[in-house]
Amino acid sequence: MIKISKGFEIIKNLSEILQSNVPDMSFNFNIVKKRNAPFKDWYKMEVPGETASKRSGVYFIADLEENTLYIGKAGADNLGAEIWSKFRAPNKEGKFVNSPLAKWSPDDAYRKQIVDGQVLIAAVVIWPKEFVSLVEVYLHIWCSMHGGLPPLNKRIG
Repeated sequence: MIKISKGFEIIKNLSEILQSNVPDMSFNFNIVKKRNAPFKDWYKMEVPGETASKRSGVYFIADLEENTLYIGKAGADNLGAEIWSKFRAPNKEGKFVNSPLAKWSPDDAYRKQIVDGQVLIAAVVIWPKEFVSLVEVYLHIWCSMHGGLPPLNKRIG
């Protein structure tokens, strides 16, 4: 499985390759500092953060060891809303029982991590936003070529 930090490195490398070989296709990115606490401990705060929530980008949902479980994108200046759509509102006990990500999880252990909010979230803001899909697909292809898609991604793109 790909670590969050490796995902950041892959995005940086893609940006540099495009910038040096195809200057018309260069893009900028900004890594949103990830919180080093499980989502369950901070979900009431702005996700992924005040400055990034209404931007476009790519996000990672990972286990507590930073192994990426899911790579997603938000291309319509809705990074916060897109991340939330994978969890939905928690129940009274703070469990994300209505999470679509948990429902399509291929494994009970992953499902429990999502429902319990025992995951880390990291994001990268990308502009212009037209490059968000390119970055997400590139990450998916890289993962496929190096051991497989993250376990909660169903397909590339």
